[in-house]
Amino acid sequence: MKQTKLWIGFLGICLMAAARHEALAAITIQDGIPWVYSVSNNFAGGGATILHGPGCGNVTIPSKLDGYPVTNIVDSAFYGCSGLTSVTIGNSVTSIGDYAFGYCSGLLSFSVAVGNSRYSSVSGLLLTKDGTTLLQGVNGDVTIPDSVTSIGDFAFAHCSGLTSVALPDNVTNIGEHAFYYCRGLTSVTLPDSVTDIGQYAFYGCSGLTSVTIGNSVTNIGWHAFDYCPSLASVTIPDSVTSIGAGAFSGCSGLKTLYAPESWKTKYVYGMFWSGYADVPEDCEIIYYAPARTRTGVPYT
Repeated sequence: MKQTKLWIGFLGICLMAAARHEALAAITIQDGIPWVYSVSNNFAGGGATILHGPGCGNVTIPSKLDGYPVTNIVDSAFYGCSGLTSVTIGNSVTSIGDYAFGYCSGLLSFSVAVGNSRYSSVSGLLLTKDGTTLLQGVNGDVTIPDSVTSIGDFAFAHCSGLTSVALPDNVTNIGEHAFYYCRGLTSVTLPDSVTDIGQYAFYGCSGLTSVTIGNSVTNIGWHAFDYCPSLASVTIPDSVTSIGAGAFSGCSGLKTLYAPESWKTKYVYGMFWSGYADVPEDCEIIYYAPARTRTGVPYT
């Protein structure tokens, strides 16, 4: 009975996956593992597109399904597979959709074949072939390789098991929703190389108690640090020229905000607007002169 229920549940997932795509979906069992895929003439050579795969354990993306080379993994194909621990990707995959491995709270590593023309893996992270963009992060203590210059949109979104992350000095961009709802993350240091923090980048990081924003950041996106209630103190460097509404809304524990003197009539109240939260009543806003700053922290 239990096995029957599992198959019925999997069939339901298959039907939902098929409904999202125009091509007719097929179900195949390969090496004892069920896969949902489609074959479309939109892809060169009639390659197979994975619509949904197994949601737990160590998963190897097959090179072929029923004789068709696997070339694509669609958006959200493995979304919410909390039991997924590792993913191995071969040479044939040339397209991985947005959020394909999103909300996989148990995911620990990626391994990509050296011969893959589009993707690579370093330190268990999924990167572009040239290693400059981090496409998908994992849980645990993460050190991002020096080659990375951009953290992609949604890269670590919902990685609730992410406990620490070390960013190299080469990173210039933190993508939108990059660390969205990383509740286990307690501190983050953005190096001076970073110039842009995307909208919702650290939204919902409820365990975040400390953030250091580098001296080259020029833009902080909408709701970038919204709903980080454990954050007690923030220093905005004088380099920031643009800050989105609600950047620090929902930071109910914020006690001290250091901002450049030029911001007195410019940004501060807009930072906290979100439609449901304003500046915390006991938050002290301290303005500092740029000449008196050192590594983004005002002298006392």
